[in-house]
Amino acid sequence: MKKKKNLFSMGIKLWSSYIIVFLVIVFISSFSYKYISDSTSKIHQIGNQQMKKLQLLEV
Repeated sequence: MKKKKNLFSMGIKLWSSYIIVFLVIVFISSFSYKYISDSTSKIHQIGNQQMKKLQLLEV
């Protein structure tokens, strides 16, 4: 049986796995930041609308 020669060395495989993990972490972080930012703005919008209703009831 002939041994197949590896196309990529172990170092290249290691660094490519590091890069893939890093890109996944960056993608998840950016997605979660966008979601949290959007949720925060919606919470502030709801809070402002509820405060107006509360102030109308007090008057």
